[in-house]
Amino acid sequence: KNSDLITQVELLENTSNRIINGVSLLLDVAPIAIKTLNTTNTIRYLILGHSSDELRATGGFVSSLWIIEFDKGNNIQTRYYDTVRVDNWDKLELYPQPPDGLKKHMNAHVWLLRDVSWEPDFPTTANIASDMFYLGQNIKVDGVIGISQWVLVKLIESIGDIKSPSGDFISPLNFLSKIEEGTDTYGRAYTDLVLDGFIEKIFESNPEDISFFISTAENLNQLLNSKEISLYAADPAIQKLISNQGWDGQIKSTQGDYLFVVDSNVGWSKSDRNIQRETYYHIDLSKNPPRANLKLKYFNHSGSGSVPCDPQWVNRGTNYNQLKNACYWNYWRVYTPNDVNVLSHTKLPIKKFSVASEVGFELTGNDSFKIESLYGTTVVSGLSDTEAGESKSINLVYDLPKNILRIQENTIKYSLLIQKQSGVRKRPTEIKIVLPEKYRIVSSNQIYSIVDENLIVFNLQLTADTSIDLLFEKTD
Repeated sequence: KNSDLITQVELLENTSNRIINGVSLLLDVAPIAIKTLNTTNTIRYLILGHSSDELRATGGFVSSLWIIEFDKGNNIQTRYYDTVRVDNWDKLELYPQPPDGLKKHMNAHVWLLRDVSWEPDFPTTANIASDMFYLGQNIKVDGVIGISQWVLVKLIESIGDIKSPSGDFISPLNFLSKIEEGTDTYGRAYTDLVLDGFIEKIFESNPEDISFFISTAENLNQLLNSKEISLYAADPAIQKLISNQGWDGQIKSTQGDYLFVVDSNVGWSKSDRNIQRETYYHIDLSKNPPRANLKLKYFNHSGSGSVPCDPQWVNRGTNYNQLKNACYWNYWRVYTPNDVNVLSHTKLPIKKFSVASEVGFELTGNDSFKIESLYGTTVVSGLSDTEAGESKSINLVYDLPKNILRIQENTIKYSLLIQKQSGVRKRPTEIKIVLPEKYRIVSSNQIYSIVDENLIVFNLQLTADTSIDLLFEKTD
């Protein structure tokens, strides 16, 4: 009987938490929705459908595009645009020059809308996407929404199975396989047909169904916080409301330590769903200045028979399953505090059969490692390839700026902000910290393990932007 009572209490607590999350989201969204819809004009938002199987900095290659319109009667309409045909090929001279990494490692001659998600700062991506869409379609938009395929998976959990274009049903369990099969059979527009079925199911739902409301709100809250949905509004007042909630996908500024790992698939494949990522970040605060040792590890779980890495530009298949099981060419970037001093790094030579070597941007054998300053940070980057069934590790050692530590008479404060990349559902992250000499830890906002009196460890599943705030106190 006691066990039954405990189970009932746990269920009640879980339901209460879900209701709180749902109401909280409604309160957070309400000012944004009121500000957005309180107009006599038609409001248009551009939706970027990111394929995180072909990962890019703000979510993935743009495989689908929609315009969603709200008119003064709050009627909603959606229009689908083919991502390959949306650009105006008669105005290519007006399009922006491609970013250096996209040009060098994918031989892009012009920056097109399908590749707009190259930059890791979503407001930057959104502004460029708005300009490109206007060049291509002569339509101005009032904002941009970035979504990954995981958004529809999570929302189908809330609304229930939807009817597929072929007449059977799509559930959260078979959604990804149905999209793969449908894309192979019907092409890119299949996703639009699925979205139509999704919207139709929403309008059929009973608005008085409290479980539907709770589940949908809870899932939306999770998707926004995990950056599977990113929002941008051209109206500064609306954008400020979005930014205050942390839903803008912006590169954040911080006075403390900072880490943001960004991967971009440059192998013309869909292999990212088969990539296991791990991050190991070890900081020695006993050194002056503090020293960081960063290790990025990648496992490619693509199946046997996958197309090998060389050459980088080879056709990796004619169907989704072949494209999904492939070598992984990754242009990786690590955003660190400004003015770090890089001491050593894993050498990543340009391969003979890479795009950069073939086109002549780089000499074969040159180290692809690069250091630059962007967004108020120091950015280190490089090119790596990982064959199916194999793993790759990248190591960086660098000294952090002294001013990341806030030192007072008897205390030291250390803060670390780790940003999550849109499109990467989780990234297991181990943080090891060597304490400052003759100091002990007083407080932490995150759970940690004590290895010894001078070393603590945090084991995180990075599913959202995460901050670690520590306070140390002198021992004598």
